[in-house]
Amino acid sequence: MFDSWTQCPPTTEDFLQSMVHAGAQGSELSQAAHVLRQAIAKRTMVGCQKYKIILGFTSNMISSGLREHFLYLCKEGLVDAIVSTAGGVEEDFVKCVGETYLGDFSLPGKDLRAAGINRIGNLLVPNNNYANFEDFMTPVLDACVAEGGYETPSSFIQRLGMAMQDDRSVYHWCARKGIPVFCPALTDGSMGDMMFFHSFRKKGLIIDVLPDVGKLRDLVASATEGLGVLMVGTGLPKHHVLRACRMAHRPATDVVLITTGHLHEGGVSSCNPEVDIANGDIHPEANIVVLRTEATLVFPILVSAIMHT
Repeated sequence: MFDSWTQCPPTTEDFLQSMVHAGAQGSELSQAAHVLRQAIAKRTMVGCQKYKIILGFTSNMISSGLREHFLYLCKEGLVDAIVSTAGGVEEDFVKCVGETYLGDFSLPGKDLRAAGINRIGNLLVPNNNYANFEDFMTPVLDACVAEGGYETPSSFIQRLGMAMQDDRSVYHWCARKGIPVFCPALTDGSMGDMMFFHSFRKKGLIIDVLPDVGKLRDLVASATEGLGVLMVGTGLPKHHVLRACRMAHRPATDVVLITTGHLHEGGVSSCNPEVDIANGDIHPEANIVVLRTEATLVFPILVSAIMHT
């Protein structure tokens, strides 16, 4: 297993090669890196107009240190679209306007509540961060209303990304690189609260989700030479991406799914790719790897593999 470790300390490539014959999830981690590298190689070969890569993740992933890995993929222009939840959008901006602290999973919730601290697992976010976020959001919402008030989730996120002049922001780089961000549940978070309460002071803001359904479908349909899907978590992001595949009659051809879910969950948001193949979302001959593990353990390794391709 360690015969390929030709350097000391070993490189990422040495490590991944040593995992090829490890068995269990170790071999699948090596295989996932191979699928991602292949997807990027295909995209480079035929051009991003014909081969697309879509990144999807749940909100807790951008709340964690994986945010910096997502940022790398966007900054380097390695993905063509993002699909996430409201938390997956707002937590990027919240991290730009305040500090997130590492705590412990066992901290008593009542004590944190009394101290004005929110929690995301073992991550701690002071209430002031959300107050700062509202200070950032309010002039953006004012400008939206002043300019007519009509937005789609993707256009609104682009507007936020342009307003956030901070290179640490994932969505700042998405706005700069022209990477659309789709979030059909945009109001399901503090951002939705702020938009709702703002509407009492200034009428006219409309967030229309329907055009984005067509926009994502068209993006998937344009992937005539293949579609790569990198999904960190299941639920809404996975369902939204794969539904677009079905609507566009363009099933995904290269898929890496990282999930803590189990095989026997039902529905199109499950973590069983056989369900997605049956529903026409993933191509029957697709390259598929499912890593059933916690994403913060393996995603940095996969991104490192891409960086050193």
